[in-house]
Amino acid sequence: VELCSYHPLTVGAVSSWLGLKAATVGRDKAMVEVAEDLTECVELANETVRMDPTNEEDSIGEPHDRIGSVYHHILLKTLAPSIRGRPSMVVQLCFAAFVKVFSHRNEGHNFVTGSELLPTFDARRGIPLEIVTLLWSSLLALHHVDVFGPDEEPYSEDERRNHVTFIIEALCSLGTLRRREFVDADGSTSTTLSYTHSMQENHAYNLCTRYGVLGDVGESSEKDWNRCLVEACSSSALKSNAAADYFRLMIVSHMIRAGMYLESVSILQDQEFMDERLQSEKSREDGESLLLSARRYVQDIQTIALMLTEEQDGTNSSSNIDAVQVMVDCYWILDEAIQRKLKRAGTIAIPQNEDNSPPLSFHAAHARFLIASSLAAHNLFEQSRRYYQSALDILDGALSSTIPEYSNESWLYAHALHGLAVAYLEMTDTEGALKLLARALPLEERLYSRSKPCFLRTLGTMGVALFESCRYDAAI
Repeated sequence: VELCSYHPLTVGAVSSWLGLKAATVGRDKAMVEVAEDLTECVELANETVRMDPTNEEDSIGEPHDRIGSVYHHILLKTLAPSIRGRPSMVVQLCFAAFVKVFSHRNEGHNFVTGSELLPTFDARRGIPLEIVTLLWSSLLALHHVDVFGPDEEPYSEDERRNHVTFIIEALCSLGTLRRREFVDADGSTSTTLSYTHSMQENHAYNLCTRYGVLGDVGESSEKDWNRCLVEACSSSALKSNAAADYFRLMIVSHMIRAGMYLESVSILQDQEFMDERLQSEKSREDGESLLLSARRYVQDIQTIALMLTEEQDGTNSSSNIDAVQVMVDCYWILDEAIQRKLKRAGTIAIPQNEDNSPPLSFHAAHARFLIASSLAAHNLFEQSRRYYQSALDILDGALSSTIPEYSNESWLYAHALHGLAVAYLEMTDTEGALKLLARALPLEERLYSRSKPCFLRTLGTMGVALFESCRYDAAI
């Protein structure tokens, strides 16, 4: 315990390590071997810290990275089973892939307000066991020579799955991964795997550096491993509801990370996929499900547009896809899906829920507002105008007289008025912009106050519109 610096995660790892050794060589011999190996890990960690002049000491004189380094060296020993007399990297490979593929450490930006709050799958929260099995089985085929050597015949799918089962048991027994079971709404049981501590994440990324255990295999893995997952999921009949939900919600993200831009655009323009995605948040109310799915869709489109633009700006562009046209087409498909969902609900004027939550129509208007804002951010004001107006039309509908706080007296109505006014202003229609701003200002004053940023933003836009129309005194 003292050698572990009293850190619970490190102590737990050594305890699990000792238990596994005791089961094979006996308790007394296991105690001696683990003590020797742990002493070696501590010495290696101390040497690593001494060689790194950037380390700072904490309040008790222990370098911050020393504990993490000890844990890293422990995992290097415990996750390297001997196959035919030599240490194998098979467990390290699968663990590194789990963290790297299912984490979002380096994944783009949050383009959409609220997208950071989207419920999602990741390696820390939990990944469906079926999805993990598909990834690891595919990786064992991809890296067969690296893992098992050139003399070993390629394994069948059943043999690879047997290896995956062993790896899962090993990682869970050592406490490196946690296995949890959940009962879904339909009564079926789903199992997830997750890691529990940032030191485990850091270990996985260290494995993938140039000088890590995986070397070149890990360093150039981002696209290859994500492509493996996409192809495995696309070619398999997913059995569990959790795996099917994962596919609908996350597969586009993996396609983008794999550089599969054509495929990601194609699936986002697929009507059946779009309808299924709008229904994928099964644990949520119908309207909230629509809004969450729309946020995710807009986030995906923004990410694809960024990747396509960066690729086209490069000297070795291999894609002729027009990022602007992709956005316009995909948003039209999303809007059509929203229309279908509203029609299935029977009417836009859906009664307010008992818990005072927004009705479906409000969420539909919010989704169209997100589309419009995305297009406006790319200077596509002509296209954005249609969606701003559509959001206003919904909020001006039958609910305006019954629940105005979710219609034409709402914050969303004020934001849509301002967004539409900016679009008119950018298209040099200053009179149209002024009329919209004249409606937005008093509403924002009622909703907020004159000192709030939203009101001041709209007031500033009004000043710009007046200046553009040569009314300088009023603008000042």
